[in-house]
Amino acid sequence: MKLKRHYLQLVTSVTLASAVACSSPVGSGQNPDAASLGPDAASLGPDAASSLLDAAFSLPDASNRQNPMGVDPNLQDDGSSFTLLHDGRTKEEFVEDNWVELQRMVIRVNSTLDSIYSSTRLLTTADVVLALYAEMAIHGDGTVDIFATHSEGERGLVPLPSNISYWIGNSAPPWDSLHSIEDNIFSFAYYLGQIKNKEVGESAGRTLYGDLFLFPGVADQFLPEARVAAGVLHGYFYSGAYIDGATIPFDAILQGLSNGDSLPSILQGTGYKNATPERIYILEGRQRNLDAASLLWTRLLFP
Repeated sequence: MKLKRHYLQLVTSVTLASAVACSSPVGSGQNPDAASLGPDAASLGPDAASSLLDAAFSLPDASNRQNPMGVDPNLQDDGSSFTLLHDGRTKEEFVEDNWVELQRMVIRVNSTLDSIYSSTRLLTTADVVLALYAEMAIHGDGTVDIFATHSEGERGLVPLPSNISYWIGNSAPPWDSLHSIEDNIFSFAYYLGQIKNKEVGESAGRTLYGDLFLFPGVADQFLPEARVAAGVLHGYFYSGAYIDGATIPFDAILQGLSNGDSLPSILQGTGYKNATPERIYILEGRQRNLDAASLLWTRLLFP
């Protein structure tokens, strides 16, 4: 499969094995778009990578029809408070050590969405892991920064949008002042779930953003859906992220994300502001994060 070959090539390349964080700061943390891959992804050999990816991309596990949330089928959310471990942990360690709690968050978010919508597009653990890798702030030593100030003044490990209350209601924590790590991550997961379900407008004959997840090759596929969700976060389908006069090529972007093509190859020449030669490093950093997160999620879901 093209997608599997793409990731296998990445984990066996010199570039992947030697990837390091770029130095662009975001507040008190480093730019999450330019964060390094974890040592686990970098150290995988071709045989281990191939075995790992066989699990992710072989049918029926490549689709989310049999395990629609991507969680342990024996896990239940008992409604108790969440507790997340974070001190001195890298992004990879944060996700690994909180894997059960992240799964519980996904279950709870989907339960809430089911109470709102008659037909819910489910949030998955892939959505959460890939988006976390894209957005988590890190210190210079590579550990997560839960007190970060992000580029627009957002506070916390991951940035919540200034209109977070529009997305998740009055229970939303303050986006521009510190709040608990648990509130930060759960609100972020709930926000992702609403991106897949809440109707916010129409463009190119599609209801945004839910219809994006119905595109052939994206619908019911864990990693393509997660890449589209991350793309929404980064403005790939938002006119304000493009130069004046540019028309968003929805189909081409969705096809590229479905195929697992690299972000620079998908977005160069579209008018996307961060796809210029001077800023292409941003897309390259995001691609490294997507690759590392995809491998980590695959290993966690298919141990």
